[in-house]
Amino acid sequence: MRNLMSLIENGETYSTAQLAAALNLSIDMMRVMIERYEQLGYLRKVVLDCKTACGGGCSKSCALCQGAGGGIKGIRMPVTMWEVVKKN
Repeated sequence: MRNLMSLIENGETYSTAQLAAALNLSIDMMRVMIERYEQLGYLRKVVLDCKTACGGGCSKSCALCQGAGGGIKGIRMPVTMWEVVKKN
């Protein structure tokens, strides 16, 4: 668990496949782990789309509107990220 949290906390962005490879896990196991940690309140899902990233007023000039996250240029694709929830 600490290895996953350390990767997510370092500020880099990783796909599920990249996290799985870094932790020597299958992609399916990584998805299960992430989902469980979210249920337990250790992780929070953050979905960025054009509206949340640039307010939707960028006239398709921001990275998300240009298809970041694996989309086709000009197709608005949301990007799902995870952040560690700080517990007091």
